[in-house]
Amino acid sequence: MEQLDRFSNISFIVSIDGFEQLNEQIRKNSVWKTLVDNLDILAKRYGGYGIFMINTVVQRNNVNNLLELGTWIESKNITKWRLNLLDNPSELHYSNCENIYIPDELLELSLVNTNIENSLVLKNIKNYAKTT
Repeated sequence: MEQLDRFSNISFIVSIDGFEQLNEQIRKNSVWKTLVDNLDILAKRYGGYGIFMINTVVQRNNVNNLLELGTWIESKNITKWRLNLLDNPSELHYSNCENIYIPDELLELSLVNTNIENSLVLKNIKNYAKTT
């Protein structure tokens, strides 16, 4: 952290694919408490949670749990969330999830409805779910 202190404008991209245990399942060797503690330390040291962008890879294991993660991200006052679709391995693609459910509450989160890319990703998944 002493090396980071040399910079006046700092930001972090943090990969989080699920809330609590789901993140630990998807991202092997991840420990939710350690992740949150580290975010808190960095936020306190470098000016708040606005320094973070959360990157989430949407796949079959988390497609139905994005509301919980998005709600947590907003509760931390993190304003940047990027949703990326997993392509490979194809067996983890969201289309291999049964009963895909994208709740309206997810689409109403400010992290989604103010971000055209996130909104399109989720609306496309929701439309796919309607056709299957």
